Amino acid sequence: MCLSLDPVYYNTATAVWRSTDLFAISLAKYTTANEALIDFTRSADTVAQINSISDLTPNSAVVQTMSNFIFKSAPQQPVPLKAVQSDIVIMIDVTSAMIPAAFNNTLSWLNNFVQYFTISKQFTQISLVLYDTSVRTGSFNLVGDSATLSQKLTGLQWPNSTEPKLNLLGAVQYITNTVLTPDQGWRQQSTYVLVVAINTQIVNTCDDIKSKGTFNLAQKADVYGMALTGDLAVESYLYCIIPPFPRMNFAKAVPYSFLIQSGLTDTVYDNEVSRSYQLWTNRQPFNTPIPMNLLQIDIIFLVDQSMHLSQSAFMRLQDLIANFAVIGALNVSSSATQLSVISYDKDFFDGGSFALTSATNLNDLTARINGLQWNSGSSAVSFNISGAIDYLTTQVLPQRQAGRAAGVVIFSSSPYATAPSDVQIQKLNSMSGVYGVDVTGLGAAPNYLLQVTKFNNLNIRRLSNAGVLNPNGDIETMQRLNSFISNVANSPNFRNKNLGR
Repeated sequence: MCLSLDPVYYNTATAVWRSTDLFAISLAKYTTANEALIDFTRSADTVAQINSISDLTPNSAVVQTMSNFIFKSAPQQPVPLKAVQSDIVIMIDVTSAMIPAAFNNTLSWLNNFVQYFTISKQFTQISLVLYDTSVRTGSFNLVGDSATLSQKLTGLQWPNSTEPKLNLLGAVQYITNTVLTPDQGWRQQSTYVLVVAINTQIVNTCDDIKSKGTFNLAQKADVYGMALTGDLAVESYLYCIIPPFPRMNFAKAVPYSFLIQSGLTDTVYDNEVSRSYQLWTNRQPFNTPIPMNLLQIDIIFLVDQSMHLSQSAFMRLQDLIANFAVIGALNVSSSATQLSVISYDKDFFDGGSFALTSATNLNDLTARINGLQWNSGSSAVSFNISGAIDYLTTQVLPQRQAGRAAGVVIFSSSPYATAPSDVQIQKLNSMSGVYGVDVTGLGAAPNYLLQVTKFNNLNIRRLSNAGVLNPNGDIETMQRLNSFISNVANSPNFRNKNLGR
């Protein structure tokens, strides 16, 4: 029977297709099974063949193909790891179950893993906790210097522990009460804890771990688990310390030799660190040190009107900008706040733009915003942000009042852009604060907005699609824009002038 003609099979397969991507591996000698797998995954490109199980080695072509598939189908990093600002704690189970080969393989992976990050006191700090029933020699707390980190990792030796069981509760309490403390350099910001376990036995009960350790650690960090064995006992006790309904808070490297750079398990944690940092930034309070109606600032909205911006999305942006002005009760005048909208695709679009000095009061400003035109004839696939930055720094920002703060908000729709130079980016950031909004969620944020904001992730807003900008105003985006503009106006260079003191 052809599987695709079986209605029971088809209904089941359809449900699977709607919820996940599929990849399959078959033994070449089983031709019928191979055909069925192609039918099930819907593509010959997502079925790989091997001659025997022994062909499944970390560096084999099949495993690399599978790794590439996982990388492409999994949610991608919202923030490049080099731009992440997190404190990362790696705890490794070094009980007697951690044999030398497994330890050395894990250490090799860790050496590669930390290379993804910018190791510094400003960006990422790394802690390593080696634990059996107590902390072992070789552990270190929150290193924020790449040379020191490399030295400490290079000098690690296999602990050769004789302890038969892992004291997981002790490890969790040590990380919570000793490592993640201000005295050790913990910055009380984005924090990620990864527990790497191999022993099938622990000293504690799951109830003890949850009641005496899990909650307190979860108040300080996002917690993840990694198993270096397929034994379900390890997976079971790791779920005592990670969220009950994890997204991808748990993964296995089975056998442990599959824990390699760019492998499946590595890719999971790379992406999760990035998302953990993004979630942390999303949870930060929206601080507006100066009420919007008291601001003295020039605000420029740069709108990417390439072909990726639909008419409905453009109208939503119009509503957002108008609501930003009206709800914030901006005091629009030459002596208080001025606002401009500049539209660009590959060139300046006059119909979607007006200058800083165009509006002299709030009513005039809202009329100007409502009169903006959508660039219906744009055929630009790429946003010429390089040209737009030149236009801002030579034609728009020089119009601002002398000594006044300025904030530039970039609404990007295209995932592609004409790359600006470092000189252009530096000039723009020296003349104004810069905030980026990925309106369509197609990739503008990681592709170029982070670069333009000088990798300040707090100045990036990522929307899943333009529909998030609901007609009545997207509340979160409004809050973030208010916070950004108010903080720019409150910067040390402008603070006294902006309150009229």
